[in-house]
Amino acid sequence: SRVTNVLSNAVSYSIHLSVTNVAGSSNSVTKSDCLRAGPAVVYVTTNGAETAPFANWAGASRSIQRAVDAGVDGTLVLVSNGVYSLTSQVVVARGIAVRGFNGVSNTMVSGNFPFRTNRCFRLSHSNAVLDGLTIMAGVAEYGGGVLLEGGGSVLNSALVYNSATNA
Repeated sequence: SRVTNVLSNAVSYSIHLSVTNVAGSSNSVTKSDCLRAGPAVVYVTTNGAETAPFANWAGASRSIQRAVDAGVDGTLVLVSNGVYSLTSQVVVARGIAVRGFNGVSNTMVSGNFPFRTNRCFRLSHSNAVLDGLTIMAGVAEYGGGVLLEGGGSVLNSALVYNSATNA
C-alpha cells in the first residue's frame, strides 16, 4: 500500500459519480461532504506543542476539545496524565473515544465548580466513549459531569463532585 495524501486536519470530501450506458444515456450525481478522513489517534497532554493534527505526544494538543474536533468517527483521543481544567464543556458529536492514557487515577477532567459553572462532557453520538477518566466538579441543569444526549458510553471512569440542578 502507498500513502497518497497526508492530512494536517480532518477533511471532508465530496464525491462525483458519472455513468454512461451502452446506448449513450448518461447521468451524474454529486454528494457533498459525504466522506470524512482524519487521524486514527489524536494526543492530548498538559504541555503539548499544539501542532495539528496532534499525531504524537510532542505535537499534542493541550485542549481535549481541539483534539476531539480534529478526529472523525473511530478516532481515539488519548489523554495523558494530568488535570485538565475546562472553561466550557467538551462536546463529542462523533463516534470518538476519549481515553485516559494511564487510567482513572491519573487523568482528571475538571469543570472547575465553583469558579465556573459548566458540565464536563456532552456526548451526542451513540458511539462516543469516555474511558479511564476522573470527571469532577462539573455543574449544569442536566448532567453535571456528563450529559448523554443521544447515546454514548462512560466506561472505567469516576464521576465525583458533580451536580445537576434539575435531576
